[in-house]
Amino acid sequence: MVTNINLSSPESERKITLTGKSTLIVSVFLLVAAIVAYGILTFLKDKYTKEKEQISTEIEQKKEDLRVSSYVDLADFQDRINLLDGVITNRFSWSMFIKDFSMHVLPEVKLSSFSPEGSKLPIKGLAPNYETVFREMNLLKKFSGAELVELKSISEVEIIEGDQSQSGISFNVDMTINKKYLVENNSSN
Repeated sequence: MVTNINLSSPESERKITLTGKSTLIVSVFLLVAAIVAYGILTFLKDKYTKEKEQISTEIEQKKEDLRVSSYVDLADFQDRINLLDGVITNRFSWSMFIKDFSMHVLPEVKLSSFSPEGSKLPIKGLAPNYETVFREMNLLKKFSGAELVELKSISEVEIIEGDQSQSGISFNVDMTINKKYLVENNSSN
């Protein structure tokens, strides 16, 4: 048994052959199809490139905003640390100032107001008599933390405590604080 395999196409089938005009028309059609396909691909590439650039720009802008906000947050944090350091330093200086100042206040003198306003320290107080006020003024002038001590006003007042009333002397003093005193006391400790 022998099998005959025919690898050639049958001659009865009609092959389409292109000649002349038809070849030109097919070539033009294929050229237009290739140009249209190239145009579509170029259009899509440009469209996606623009979107990619826009998204990249937005990403960079967001990164920059994060860097700026992080920098602002870090700068704010550093400012707060510096402020706290200043408060701690000033508190220590002021506590040393008050400790030394209290040694220059007579026991019979009662201070009713003691509030620093920059380098000025207005002091209001009560003393039993004029002599005590003048002794207090001399003590305050000897205080190394005082640059200048001025007696602003002095007057007699009546002090009422419970059922008892007694007379006393009210005085107002302005003291200028020596800034070097605060710096020296702070650096020595």
